[in-house]
Amino acid sequence: MKKIPSIPIILLSLLIIGIAPWARRILRFIYGIIGREKSALGLKIIFLVGIALLVIYLLTKRQKIKIGYGIIFPLGSFILLTILFFKIKLPEEKVHLIEYAILGFLLFKDFFKGRIKLFISILFLLIVAFTDELFQLFLPDRYFDFRDIIFNSVGGFTGWIFGNFLLKK
Repeated sequence: MKKIPSIPIILLSLLIIGIAPWARRILRFIYGIIGREKSALGLKIIFLVGIALLVIYLLTKRQKIKIGYGIIFPLGSFILLTILFFKIKLPEEKVHLIEYAILGFLLFKDFFKGRIKLFISILFLLIVAFTDELFQLFLPDRYFDFRDIIFNSVGGFTGWIFGNFLLKK
């Protein structure tokens, strides 16, 4: 049983937390080059391409998918993530949903085997999300927002569920 997360998980977690001081500056830079509307459209396109790739993967998968909890729970989680993604106004929050979904997927793929896998993964996601928000308390143009912890956790948990759905044998 692994006792520590892998290098990609650690690096992504540090990137998520470490980008906080520069996130707004990077967004302003992107807005200055392509504008706010085109950058929002770009995020939506990235998200839709991800959906398309997932659908292609599922259609080319050799084994049949049985209708039941094994498909309904991931599908419901994905629909929730999609609704949140298109309802959220702030681009930073959309990026966080994607970042944390990737982190959740990596946690399923690589972190702790056995019965405590879900608990440890969720705990790790919450620690990263809380640390990210806590770090923002000390930044001049950022603030702690409990709502962000919830969005980050939803993104991470959805990524974990999809890791479970796609990688489970």
